[in-house]
Amino acid sequence: MINKSLLILFFLINWQISYSQVWVEPGATWHFDWTGLSEGGFIKTTYDNDTVIEGINCQMLHSYRFTFFATMNDDIIFIDSSLQETNYTFVSGDTVFYYRNDQFFILYNFGAQIGDSWMVSNNSDWDYYCDNNSYVYVTDTGTVTINGLSLRTITLEPDSNAGIGFQGTAVEKFGIGYGNTSNYVEFLYPFPRAVQCSALTETGSIIEWYRYKFKCFEDEGFELYNPSGEDCQYHLTQDIPEFTGGKPKLDVYGYQNIMFFKGNGYAEVYSLTGQKLSHIPVEGETSISFNKGYYLVKIITDDREFVKKIILRG
Repeated sequence: MINKSLLILFFLINWQISYSQVWVEPGATWHFDWTGLSEGGFIKTTYDNDTVIEGINCQMLHSYRFTFFATMNDDIIFIDSSLQETNYTFVSGDTVFYYRNDQFFILYNFGAQIGDSWMVSNNSDWDYYCDNNSYVYVTDTGTVTINGLSLRTITLEPDSNAGIGFQGTAVEKFGIGYGNTSNYVEFLYPFPRAVQCSALTETGSIIEWYRYKFKCFEDEGFELYNPSGEDCQYHLTQDIPEFTGGKPKLDVYGYQNIMFFKGNGYAEVYSLTGQKLSHIPVEGETSISFNKGYYLVKIITDDREFVKKIILRG
């Protein structure tokens, strides 16, 4: 006769193994490379501690963006690093949930089948174009062996009307990124973010999205997975100089329907269709009002040019 205490222990051990295989354990660290119009770098996400949200114990995941810039002489310089976002997740069965807009949404369902879908957000960044209720669809499923573990995969695509989403193959343990280690891909990121819906494309809008590729992942129970074979933080391990002053000589940010400029140089504001809206000389600080929407701002100083995407939410 099986001892009841041993039976309970057996189920507890198997539950813990199953839980840890679906999602991250303490010490989890991701690295994703990213590239933009005139800059690039990597994003490092770490699982540092837990917190309780709505009575649920959640993993707190901090993402830091490291930015590098290529000068006119093709020299690489380090600009800065900053906290990009904090995400909160928890696991129930085969499903990983994340917290967005003051409620929980499904992030990954590793028990899903081809054709299944779920809502990842109910609030789009594109108020006048894309659906606020954004869904992703499963287009393929499979398994892959990493570090001796057989892990399930799901390939995801955002719905054509979604304003928030992601795309790529997600694998148990670390999510989106499996198989994309050599090419940069738009919207290849482990947490949903703004995407270009079909209605926005039909307007002829020109948007240069950040592009990503998976680099590394590890946690306490999962040894470093680094299919590229390159250093996870490449430039930081080389002799890369830091940009003098650490910040651009001219910068811009948006609040409500106003763009604020600080520094010395010139700024050119463009619509998403490429129409030039304004040329602004800046000496010190200045501001200018625009309608609610997305803009591209070209910053011109005596040592470089770069483009920033600005959102004015009105």
